[in-house]
Amino acid sequence: MRIIIYIIPFIAILYILYLNLYAPMLPDNSPIPSVSNSTVYTIDMGALNGEGDAVLLGPFERLSDPLSKDNVTYILIEKDLVYFSSPVKQNFSKVKVEMKFIDTIPQGYDLKVGMKIKKEWSYTWNTLYNPFYASLETFNLTGEDGSVRIYSLKGNITTPISSFLSSPPGGSTIVTDAPVEINTRPDITYRKSSSSLSELRGDHTFYIYTKGNLSLSVKKQDLNWYSGSDALDIKLYSSSNKLIKNITISDDSNLGKDSSRGHLQNGTLESVVEEGIYKVTMTGGGDILIRSIELNNGNIVVQNPFLAGILYTNATRFILYTRTAKENRMGFMTYHNEGLQTINITNGNYTKLLNITTVENWHYIDLPSSNELYQIEVPNGDIVINSDSYFSFSKDSYFTPQTIKILPLQESVDWLKINKVDYIIVPNNHEVKDSNWTIATTEFNLSDAYIENNTLNYVISAPHLSKYNYSIPVDWIKIYMER
Repeated sequence: MRIIIYIIPFIAILYILYLNLYAPMLPDNSPIPSVSNSTVYTIDMGALNGEGDAVLLGPFERLSDPLSKDNVTYILIEKDLVYFSSPVKQNFSKVKVEMKFIDTIPQGYDLKVGMKIKKEWSYTWNTLYNPFYASLETFNLTGEDGSVRIYSLKGNITTPISSFLSSPPGGSTIVTDAPVEINTRPDITYRKSSSSLSELRGDHTFYIYTKGNLSLSVKKQDLNWYSGSDALDIKLYSSSNKLIKNITISDDSNLGKDSSRGHLQNGTLESVVEEGIYKVTMTGGGDILIRSIELNNGNIVVQNPFLAGILYTNATRFILYTRTAKENRMGFMTYHNEGLQTINITNGNYTKLLNITTVENWHYIDLPSSNELYQIEVPNGDIVINSDSYFSFSKDSYFTPQTIKILPLQESVDWLKINKVDYIIVPNNHEVKDSNWTIATTEFNLSDAYIENNTLNYVISAPHLSKYNYSIPVDWIKIYMER
């Protein structure tokens, strides 16, 4: 035993010499110390904690004394605007705030968290919890990611969030309560080749997508079924409905009603335009046939066409193309027995036949929403089509001219119906239920933060607390600093 006592100091001296003289010369094969990708700070609200890493700042008169139930100690937030803070390290890029509370928030209100962004009182706000969002679960979930959820009110389309935001369904009305960028331009690539339509009767509205030297050539023919002038006015409008150019193709000089069809008359509207969507109207009454329309470059579609065909011209068969981003009721009607026929509608494996069996009566078909083009074959023409969709006379000429309509969210299902909303975008707050408690999370970008003395400040806002005799039980707040 005495020998061991003398040896231990000797071994210690040898080990120290090894560390100082030999170890630095050996290769370093030890693993690189790992650095945590997150730091978590916790505020125990039930303890009314006011010191430590994360700090509850009050004002404490807006909070109740600590309460306890089912082994959980908590406090009540009784007034709006309660502040807290946490340390922050410069090498982190985002912060998540998570709160455990009991949902006592009435419909029409929400619970927000603000992060300070300026030296003076200025915060950027995120919705932490909104009870209205829970009511949206009855609708179809179109897609979700870590930031947002998208619900569809009128269809059952599933798509990634990035795809939806970059190319939302044409003509949709979208309401949003989330800070996202939505592409409102039509999903279309400019085509250099020409596009055409033919054999229409009466007034029509067209939309074109074009650029540069625009040339729109029109051939018209008077039916002379009615007395009076049959001049055709052609007008070009910008996307903001500002008149750019107009021309008139005059009457054929037959002002009578002898049913003597007039000669073909030509007119060309020319202009230089930037790339974009333009509206074209052609008006002159039902005594006119638009025999052909030729757009020198770009795409052209027509709204609610009156297909002439049999009884009017030799072109008795039409093939049209359309798209239905949402379920669409389409109506067909003829004024004459010559227009009684069977219309064939196809889309991939979808095939429907619509029999037009009576004159001057609408015949309807409901087309399911689809991203693919429907093909509509009208054998004899002499058909009026009524629809929310648009129609082209070739596949490659089709586009959806309606831009996306974006509205701020109003928390009312009736409001959603009145405004014919198609999609709702809300924050994805990753809510979790723990018995009668709710845990919700929201995230901030630290590049926006105002940091003073390595401290970041936050505020909880519940505006209804200032108006009604409510309170919000809160167990804890956690702050996650992440890279």
